[in-house]
Amino acid sequence: MNAVVESPSKEASEQESFNDDQHVSQAKNRVTGSEDAHENSGEENQSLDLVRNILFGEQVRQTEKRQASLEQHIQASVAALNEEVCKKIDALKGEVNLLTDLLEEESQTRKADVLAHQGNMSRVEQSIDKLGHQVLRNHSELGDCLENETNRLGTRMNDWREEILQKLENATSTLGHEKADRQSIAVLLTEMADQLVADESAAG
Repeated sequence: MNAVVESPSKEASEQESFNDDQHVSQAKNRVTGSEDAHENSGEENQSLDLVRNILFGEQVRQTEKRQASLEQHIQASVAALNEEVCKKIDALKGEVNLLTDLLEEESQTRKADVLAHQGNMSRVEQSIDKLGHQVLRNHSELGDCLENETNRLGTRMNDWREEILQKLENATSTLGHEKADRQSIAVLLTEMADQLVADESAAG
């Protein structure tokens, strides 16, 4: 019976002692609280930062992580875009240079063709001029030749006419004086025809 009664009494005593210690501690804190108010303000700020870090730190870190990832993605996209733009610009420059070279080559070819054409035209004009002079010279020579031949034929015709008249006169005289027969006249005319043919052959 004494043991049962003693246990609650001991626990109550220990509880009272614990409560007394708390009161003493609280009293000390209240006594020293005013002295440490200035120092505690800095600690409170640190505590607030700690609480803030506990409550929002993970969210802030996730946000910063997403922001950093987004910045890296943007930088990579910009770098890729710049590289693609540079490649396209280089390709365009290459095409422009190629077209420029082709145009220059075509221009030089056209110039060479024009010069060759001009040279051909000049040679053709010279040939035409030469041919024209040759035609004029041949025409002049042909005119002179025709004139000379006409004069020569005129002279020969006159000679033939004189000769025929002379032969006719001789034949008439012969017929009148000797009264030749028809056979003699035929022979005389045949000789005159042969003479004319021979003269024409010689003239040709």
